Amino acid sequence: MISRVNLTLREMMPKLVGNTVDPDYPNLEGLRPALVRHNTETTYVVPGDWPAVDGTGWFVERRVDTNGGDIEYLIDGSQTMEAMVEAIRTAEKPSHFVVLLGWSLDVHTAMPTAGGKTISFINLIEERAALGAVVRVLLWDNALCYAWRDEDGNGMANASTRRLLNDVSKSALDRLRTQKKHDVACVLDDNTKGWVSQAVAGLAGKPNVHSIGAHHQKILLVYGSEGLVAFCGGVDIDPNRLPSVNGGGLHDAHVRVTGTTAKELWEIAQARWSESSDDGNAPVPATIAPLAPPIFATKRAAPYLTKAVQTVGNPGLAKTTDHTLWPAVKYAIRSASKFIYMEDQFFWSLDLVDELVEASKRLQHITILVPAWNVGEQPYKRFAAIRELVKRGGPTISQKVGIFESIANGHNYVHSKLFVVDDEFAIVGSANANNRGYFFDSEASVCISERAAANARGLRRGEWFAIEGNFARRFRMDLWAEHLKLDVEELADGVGAVAHWRALMNDLERKTAPTANAQVRPYTMINAGKQRRHGTLAERQAQWEEKPLLLKIAEREMEKPKIFTKNEAENRTGIDPRDVEWDDAADVKPWWDVPFSDSWAPEIGPETMVGDPRE
Repeated sequence: MISRVNLTLREMMPKLVGNTVDPDYPNLEGLRPALVRHNTETTYVVPGDWPAVDGTGWFVERRVDTNGGDIEYLIDGSQTMEAMVEAIRTAEKPSHFVVLLGWSLDVHTAMPTAGGKTISFINLIEERAALGAVVRVLLWDNALCYAWRDEDGNGMANASTRRLLNDVSKSALDRLRTQKKHDVACVLDDNTKGWVSQAVAGLAGKPNVHSIGAHHQKILLVYGSEGLVAFCGGVDIDPNRLPSVNGGGLHDAHVRVTGTTAKELWEIAQARWSESSDDGNAPVPATIAPLAPPIFATKRAAPYLTKAVQTVGNPGLAKTTDHTLWPAVKYAIRSASKFIYMEDQFFWSLDLVDELVEASKRLQHITILVPAWNVGEQPYKRFAAIRELVKRGGPTISQKVGIFESIANGHNYVHSKLFVVDDEFAIVGSANANNRGYFFDSEASVCISERAAANARGLRRGEWFAIEGNFARRFRMDLWAEHLKLDVEELADGVGAVAHWRALMNDLERKTAPTANAQVRPYTMINAGKQRRHGTLAERQAQWEEKPLLLKIAEREMEKPKIFTKNEAENRTGIDPRDVEWDDAADVKPWWDVPFSDSWAPEIGPETMVGDPRE
C-alpha cells in the first residue's frame, strides 16, 4: 500500500483543534481561533471557514470529473523521489509499466527510499524491468545540459570529455534493452516548438536537433499493484534536488495523483510520445498506447477535484490541441477574492504581471517567492518584470504585493512553479511564469480544489471531511512553515499570517522574533544598468538593429512572437548572463520604489490569540 505523505489538519494543528463542543453541533470538532503574531487580526477559525467558491468554480470550463481522486503534495526532492521509488516498486510484472517524460534525467541519481537507504534510478528501473515491467522514457534532446561522468556514473576529471546528460542517460537505458534484453525504450525528443539555430545546435554537438524549444514536462506514470499512480511538478530526477547537494538542493514541489487526473496525464504522455521525433525519426515503438491499463480507477477516494492542464509545445500537437495551462492560471487569478501566493523559478511573464496588477486592486495580498537575485538564469528579466509591476500598479502596489527571495544556502534556488489561491485552489506543475512556459514549451500542471459538500451547515459549519481534505491550505501552511521557520499553528490563516512576511520588511538587523530564523527575505535587485564587459544596457540597446539574431533569441526565450521596438528592448529582452560582470559597487536596493505603508509593516507585537470573529 502506498503510504500517506501529508498530515491532516488535525495532525498539523493540535493546539488549535480542541475538544470544545458546540451544543448546537455536538458531532463537530471544537473551534479555535487561528494564532497570528504581530497583533494582526485573523480571518480564519479552525477547523475552517466554508469555501467561498464551489469546487468546480475554480476551473475554466466549470466542468471537472466529480469522481475526484487522491492527491498529495510533495515538497522538495527527497520527499518527491522517495514517493516515486515507492510507486515504481509497485510495477512487478509484464502487465505493469513505468513511463517517464522529462526535461532532463540523471539515471545515476541516488534516490532516497524509506528507511534511509538509496537506489539509483537506473538500478531501480533494472530491478523492475527484470520482473517484466515495461519502461518508456521520453527526454528532451537537451543541447544545454552537460554531464561530467561516463555511462556508468563515474566522474570525469577532464571536462573536455563532457557529454550531454540526456545522452548519457539514454545510453544507460538502451543497454538494458540491448544487453539485458529488458523491455526498455528511451527517446530523445527534438520535436519541440521554438526557434532553432543550427549553429548553436552544432556547437553543442547536436547538429540534427530540430529545435531548441524545450520539452519541459516532468511526468511520471506507474501502473502497478496500486493501479495507476501519476506524478507531476517541477522536480527532475537529478542529484541537485537532494539535500546533500549545495547545502540543501533546489527548492521544488510536485504532486502525486490517482484517479481521473492520472488518466489525463497518461493521455498527455501518450500524445507526446506519438508526436516525438529523435533526430527526425519517429519513436520506437511508435506509440505507448498499448500500455494503457484496462481501468484507471484509484484504490483511494478523497474529497478533491483535480484536472491536468498543459502547454502543448509540440508543433504537431499544437495544430489540434489547445493550450489549457495559461487559461487555468489566468482564470484562477481572476477568481481570487482573498490572496494569491506563488513560487516561481523565473517570474518574468508580463502577461502575468498584468493579471496580478489588476487582481491586487481587490485582494488582501499577493506574496511571491523567487530565487535569490544572484542565483539562476537571466535575473535581469525578473528585474524588468518587477519594474513593470511597480510602473503598472502605481504607488500603492507595494501595499498589496510582496516579493521575497530564498536565502537558505543551496535552497536559495527556488525551482518550484506553483500557485495557492484563497486557500481553496492550487496549481502545481512544470510551467515557469514566463511566456515559454505559458505559450511555447511542453509543460504540464495539475489544478486542485475541494469537492463541494451537500450541506455547509451555515458559517464555519463544514463537514469534517471537507476540513481534513483542504489541500490548498495544508500545502501553503507547509510551504510557509519551511520558509518562515514557524509552527504551522501560526500559519493557518492565509490572510492574517501574511503578517509574518510583512514583518520581514522591518529592519532585519533587529533580529526581531519570530522572523530572525526565516529562510526568506525581501527580494533585492541589483541595478541592471551597470554591466561592464559589453557596456551599459543603453549601449547594448543601441546594437539591437545590428544584431537581429539576438533579437530572435530574445523573442523565442521570453515573449510571444512579435517585433520589438528599441524602447521595448530594454524591458522585454536582455543580455546573456554569461556575458555580464555584475558591478559589486552597483546600488543595492529593495525592489520597491515607494515606501511600504503601515499595513505592510505592522509594529511587532506580543503573541496573541485573536477572538472568534463571530463574537
